[in-house]
Amino acid sequence: MSDRTLIESISVVEQLGVGLPLLAWVGVVLAVGAMSFALRHERRVAVYAAGAGAAVLAFAGHLADYLVTLHRSPDPSLAANALWRATVDGFGIEAAKVYGLSGRILVSILAGQMFAFYLANARRLYPRRAGSFLEFALRLGNRARTASQRALAVLTWSAFLFAGMQARCFYVALVNAIDDPARADRMPSVPAVTVALLLALSASCLILTYATFRACPRTPTSHREIDPAYPPVARPASVLGVAARHAESLDHLTVSGVVVGAHTRRHGPELRSRSRP
Repeated sequence: MSDRTLIESISVVEQLGVGLPLLAWVGVVLAVGAMSFALRHERRVAVYAAGAGAAVLAFAGHLADYLVTLHRSPDPSLAANALWRATVDGFGIEAAKVYGLSGRILVSILAGQMFAFYLANARRLYPRRAGSFLEFALRLGNRARTASQRALAVLTWSAFLFAGMQARCFYVALVNAIDDPARADRMPSVPAVTVALLLALSASCLILTYATFRACPRTPTSHREIDPAYPPVARPASVLGVAARHAESLDHLTVSGVVVGAHTRRHGPELRSRSRP
């Protein structure tokens, strides 16, 4: 980001006042609540363990960036952070420090939830069928039949990217920790590293999803292909009871050519054996 762009963004935020920092903080809180609601039916411990690991790594990066920022600019009003500067103007320095740390904690929690959401819903990205990695990539997500299912597939992909993009904080902390300006200028720019990280995460998400797709058991039937992303609808017990009583009332119940419950008499060899003297 150039100095001119940074100055322009700071001036825009300062014109909006403390409303934008508060809106950003409340937005993250609402996002954490929404992801908690989305994961309410997930029961796999491994999914939550992986999400917790992602949250810890994200917080480590955010904490490093936070501490380096305070070390370089003990006064947040002098930091190159538009939200911090607006918070200092509205509530003071100490409130800005609390705002910055609490916001980073919330974003780290959200990153862990996003990664858990990806693991719990990766099957929504599966194609109907794919015989190779290239075919898988070209047909990614075509299993979704409705607009809501397609939206959930996009959200699943975006959740993985959001969780992985928190690694960017480590690079930002590294660049900010360099005291030599000439050395800092030789480092790749933050936007370039952000784009490279986004591309690497997209490739990683595709490879990981393909690996789970290949490992997932799929049992096709003669009528339709079983879709592991959408479990079968459970039948009420009353319906099953009526079906069972109806089956018992039949003399012969044939399922796929196999006779069930029919007691047929043997013919052929048995009759010929009786006719022998």
